[in-house]
Amino acid sequence: MYWNSLQLVGGVAGLTLVNTIPMYLLGLFSLLGTYGAPLGLYIFERNQHVPESGKVLTPDHIKRWTIRQLAKVGIHIGSKEAIERSRPADSAHRENQDRPTR
Repeated sequence: MYWNSLQLVGGVAGLTLVNTIPMYLLGLFSLLGTYGAPLGLYIFERNQHVPESGKVLTPDHIKRWTIRQLAKVGIHIGSKEAIERSRPADSAHRENQDRPTR
């Protein structure tokens, strides 16, 4: 609940700043700061409490995410093993759940 409230307050404060500051870029950067700061703090805190495979916005996470997204549209980067490694661990489980049972 704490992080949700902090994110909501940051977003409302950012929107208020965007609508009250007459200079566009200053308002935009104010919005990004007030919304991005709580998000960055949450990601930092979260990554300290999860295993390495569950961390987000790390260079390895971004690389695996990019490989997965590009593979969805037919662009395959790296070897087949790299693509398989980039898939989430529970993706095979999710694929089996989609199949109808007899």
